[in-house]
Amino acid sequence: MKTNENQRKRLLDVRAAGEYLGVSAWTVRELVWKGDLVAVKLGRLVRLDIRDLDVFIEASKTQVGVR
Repeated sequence: MKTNENQRKRLLDVRAAGEYLGVSAWTVRELVWKGDLVAVKLGRLVRLDIRDLDVFIEASKTQVGVR
């Protein structure tokens, strides 16, 4: 089954989640280990729900002062 370009996978592997967030896969793993990101375990596989990544992004936003 081919997916349309407008459709996104809901579960991403660590590498793809890192690309989505603009960080390395290692940083994603650290965020999961620290409990800052929620992960889905499927046997030995670790997947991240794109909805959780969006929540993480929103929660991490901060206002930067302009001088």
